Amino acid sequence: MSRICPNCKREINENVKFCPFCAAFTGETPQEKKKSPVGAIIGGAVGVLALGAASLAVFVFDVFGMYGDKAETFYGTGDKLFIQSVTPVCIDGKWAYADKDGNTTLKPQYTAAYAFNEDINDVAPVAVDGQFGYIRKGGEFVTAPQYSFAGSFSAKGLAKVVDENGRVGFVDSAGRKAFDGQMFDYASDMNDSGYAFAYSLLMPEITTGTESGNYNEIIYSLLSSDGKVTELANGTGISALYDDKYIGFRQAQSNNETTLDFTREYAVFSADGAALTDYYSRIIKSGKLLIVCKGTDDDSKLYKAKLLKADTLEQVGGDYLCGADIKAYDNGAVLLKRDDNDFIRGVLIDDNGNEVFVSYDGAHIASGFDLSGYACVYEKGKYCGYTAEGKQFENDFQFGEFNCGLAPYYDNAKIGYINTAGEKVTDAKYDGASGYYADGYAYIKSGTEYSVIDMSGNTVIGKLGYASDKLMFADTVHHWYDPADFEGFDGENMFIGEYYFADLVSNIESNKTYDDIYSDMTLVTKDKKIPGGTYRKLNKDYYIDDGYFLVYNISGQNRRIITPDSDCSEYDEIKDEITNASVIDTDGARLVRYSGESSTMAEDIFCNRYILGDTAKKATMSQYTACNLTGTEWQNQIMIYDNRLRPVLTVSSPENFGVREYGDTLYISSYRSKRQTDAKVKYYALIDKNNGHVFMSDNKALTMAGNYFCGIKSSGILSYYYTAYGKKLGEFIYARAYGDRLMCFDYDKYYIYDKYGQLLAEYENKPRISENSGSVVARNADESFTCYDRDFNVILKTKYDIQPLENGYMAYCNAQNGKIGFIDKNGDVAIEAKYEFVSAMSPDGYFVTKIRRDFDEIYLEVYARGLIDVMIYDRNGNAATENMGGMYNVGNSATNGYSPLDFYAGAEYCENTPDILNNIECYIAPDENGKEDRYIDIYGNYHYEEYAVSDIGDSYMSASITDNTAVTLSVLMYDETGRNSRSVSYYLNLDGTPFIKGDRMLTRLSGFIAGENADGSYNIYGERAKVLLSNIKIEKSRYTDYWQNEIYIEKAGNSMYLSDENGARVFDLTTQKLLFEKANEYIGLLAENLIRYTINDETVYRNLDNGKEYHTNMYSIDFIGVDYEKPQERIEFPLKYVKCGENVYGGTDAYETGYDSISVYQIDANMEESLVHTYTAGEGECIFELYGERVTEVYGLRSNYDEENETATWTVFNVKNDKSVTVDNVIEIERLRENKMSISIWNAEHEIVRYHLGTDDMVLTEENSGEQ
Repeated sequence: MSRICPNCKREINENVKFCPFCAAFTGETPQEKKKSPVGAIIGGAVGVLALGAASLAVFVFDVFGMYGDKAETFYGTGDKLFIQSVTPVCIDGKWAYADKDGNTTLKPQYTAAYAFNEDINDVAPVAVDGQFGYIRKGGEFVTAPQYSFAGSFSAKGLAKVVDENGRVGFVDSAGRKAFDGQMFDYASDMNDSGYAFAYSLLMPEITTGTESGNYNEIIYSLLSSDGKVTELANGTGISALYDDKYIGFRQAQSNNETTLDFTREYAVFSADGAALTDYYSRIIKSGKLLIVCKGTDDDSKLYKAKLLKADTLEQVGGDYLCGADIKAYDNGAVLLKRDDNDFIRGVLIDDNGNEVFVSYDGAHIASGFDLSGYACVYEKGKYCGYTAEGKQFENDFQFGEFNCGLAPYYDNAKIGYINTAGEKVTDAKYDGASGYYADGYAYIKSGTEYSVIDMSGNTVIGKLGYASDKLMFADTVHHWYDPADFEGFDGENMFIGEYYFADLVSNIESNKTYDDIYSDMTLVTKDKKIPGGTYRKLNKDYYIDDGYFLVYNISGQNRRIITPDSDCSEYDEIKDEITNASVIDTDGARLVRYSGESSTMAEDIFCNRYILGDTAKKATMSQYTACNLTGTEWQNQIMIYDNRLRPVLTVSSPENFGVREYGDTLYISSYRSKRQTDAKVKYYALIDKNNGHVFMSDNKALTMAGNYFCGIKSSGILSYYYTAYGKKLGEFIYARAYGDRLMCFDYDKYYIYDKYGQLLAEYENKPRISENSGSVVARNADESFTCYDRDFNVILKTKYDIQPLENGYMAYCNAQNGKIGFIDKNGDVAIEAKYEFVSAMSPDGYFVTKIRRDFDEIYLEVYARGLIDVMIYDRNGNAATENMGGMYNVGNSATNGYSPLDFYAGAEYCENTPDILNNIECYIAPDENGKEDRYIDIYGNYHYEEYAVSDIGDSYMSASITDNTAVTLSVLMYDETGRNSRSVSYYLNLDGTPFIKGDRMLTRLSGFIAGENADGSYNIYGERAKVLLSNIKIEKSRYTDYWQNEIYIEKAGNSMYLSDENGARVFDLTTQKLLFEKANEYIGLLAENLIRYTINDETVYRNLDNGKEYHTNMYSIDFIGVDYEKPQERIEFPLKYVKCGENVYGGTDAYETGYDSISVYQIDANMEESLVHTYTAGEGECIFELYGERVTEVYGLRSNYDEENETATWTVFNVKNDKSVTVDNVIEIERLRENKMSISIWNAEHEIVRYHLGTDDMVLTEENSGEQ
């Protein structure tokens, strides 16, 4: 039988509860007994209502034993895991349903399965091969699989469905279409009050390629469960729903620096369209509050915010600030405010607007109030549980949301559970875990295997392949936690299942569009197989789940999904590649978002797809999605969707523009505004990606520094740096982002700013900062080191030279051997210092080492990739892989690795090791292959990047030895700080500290550095800026601009020789007095107390101690024991030298010409000469010079030469000490090092016997013997 629908007046079956034409309710009021006493919970980051698959409810448990012998009552809030006594489970890659005993009630057969809805119609959405329909508990389909996605039913009996083209509509449990079958380009879920919103695109008639007439008109509608569709005026829309209200928007009415054509403003409306509030820049629902933003703070440029009660819209609390990263919580809110010292702090606020906690130095709010009313606050090294009543407990572990009295906590890359006293209930042993469901069950993961456990940690259902709350749009109010979701998880794991990433020597670096997106790291298996050589690592947003991840094709810039069982041999085929893919986290499921020809897809690991109607080929986005609405090559109208694929913003421009996502902002480039008067101007703007509010804009391109900061080139090598909110930090030569911190450098100091532009710390020496953990290491005045956490609480003060803490470990360097190891956060040595290079410890407990092999080849290239061998070790120091030749980086070693020159101790070791010091240019040298010259070491690490040299002027870099004892690194750059508008040389010590600070101009003169004073005089510096000479006048050459090349400086002990355009001078470095000078003459500094110069045809030797001189007609005298390669500290008188007699023929091939005599003379301290000894050769004898390590010290008198046997008698004598030794039957004399000679003779048995002769003491020592 039939009857008439009371709403649309059409004929319908009398047994249906909902009209199939207009979806109006036509039956009795549904039974409400199963509804949650706590009412509907509004979820989502921007206030859109998202009802879970099951109604929210409160369940009470009496659990004994969790608090010792005391029985405690717990309340479970939210969704149940088992509904109608069953829950979806994944078995062998397919979905089924199982009961609490682990028995499957419906066999594995679905690609997706969601919870039944016992409150509404007892059906559940499932997918078969990616096509969605609805089933009853017995498995029979009430709606056949036909949709690309189907959602759960709302309390009013309607569910959202998406067709194969991405069009969205609503159906009842029988599959009948609501709203006259109308389909939309987008629609939200319907809330419990029976409201949803949708939009449709209407393309006007096309005129030309650039006019705004080509934009789509986007018509928003409010949908109600009684079948009513209310269209809003063009240019207005709906961003969120709650209860029977919606948050509507329009184009911002103001025209100022914070608005562009697309900027929105928001107000709260009733369901009938009446405005209930003023318009605000943003409105976000959090708990029972509305956060409303209007205007910006003059200093920080943050939003000014206040709180309204969501139901009454009355203001509560005070005035606050907030950024673009406003988060919504289940209860209360977290905002910002200034403290008494004008410093911006986090504020934890309850649902009544009361301030429960205000952060301070050493503290921050980790998360706001959850469903159970607990928040996580970090204070002075402890994580504390807060409720509206205040602090309840503290422990060492960050925790997630409480339910049933339990919350997941993080420790050492694993997850366990704690109770509301902060006590461990389940040890941290899981690789993933959910919060507890209302009925006392939770999902956990070990490896890639999932299980359902009860509140005691007992397994209820095991050996599962996935968790149902991680399915696409599962919309449960209980969160899933991976270790990476916690603050203590620093960086990325080394291994993804059996894979890791490595840089190969054979890799050909691609011309990457964006270096922060693409990498040259190749996929490698643990057994060193290299599958698919054209596929490389994405630098971010590549990890999906459970061994699934994305790689990109360097040839086509396309991506493909790697599965744990991928057949890598097929990777040369491109049929499975996808365009512009990245991984988005939808607050539970991690989906692969990619572009098709005409639409955008979000796909899970079971190949279920959610379709958006427009392509996203052009925009480079991370968690958000930008779809081109015009469907053309030009990108002049895009819709921005958030990570839950909800529309948040439309950006339109008369011309093509670029858009990229950076954290909470979008960078809009080359944008033309319809409002602008100058048609030639293009904007570069950072905007709030949720509403289009302009934080900063310029007609110059912005250079992003991480996600939270940017720079604009000012002049030369300087840039102005700003927060992403537009606060100006200052003009700096260098800045680098470490997560949400920025380190800036102005030649004098290093400054650390937070993302709000607040100065957190400043240092004379460069601090070490971890981008992953936020940990900071500073060097103290006593040369100890202090490691701080991100809130500047002291973690450790130690004598060890350390790097920042990551995953419980700090790399340290031993100055005694120059090697690197690890200490733990207690300061104990965990891994001995024995490595040449290490990476930071990864969360899964591995680090990378590099070994430099074929060391002689370093002279060919400082960093030769082919000369590096790589190993991976675990946290116990055990090798996890074999020696991997052909690789030069693995995992995090490319961006987070440490070589000796990253440590003061390592630099000290290098300078104390002669082999390294004397070949320093082979250990550290400029890399001139990039946009800037930077110093690179033999392990591939870059150093002193704040002194990178651009191509301005005559910029250059070089490494040299100063004062023969230390390395000084030159950096010549064009400086426009306002102090020196010309090329300036900066000098660094090998450890990266500046050689000298201040305004002084520095230049290298010979092996020293000179600093120009205000009066034009110079100071001469030795190693580590030790002042050797002060206020010395130097006459520069008038004939060359490179006057430095005409200056010569030499040092011997406490004497320094300096020659310039006017002549030569010698100074006493102790007294700074001039010891000697000679105009237009050369002076040879032989030692601290001896110089040589010429006058007319004579050579003069002068004792600087007493001024006495010795004159000779000889050009030079080779004094015995004096090293003429470099000046000596001091020499002791008397000095001896040798005058040789007539040349005579010696009669051997080895020594053809000798002397008939030699005379030894000495010069005393008064520079007077006297004869010491004369050696004379007899008939048939000859005297030869037998050079040792020192000049002309050892001579030999050869006699009794036997031509037949080629033997002779040799008397070897040392003319310095007059010692000698005579040896018969000598066949060979060979010079050796260390003042030794080798003498070979024939003995009586006609055997060759070799002796070592010490030329100082003339003692013979037998070496070995052998037969003829």
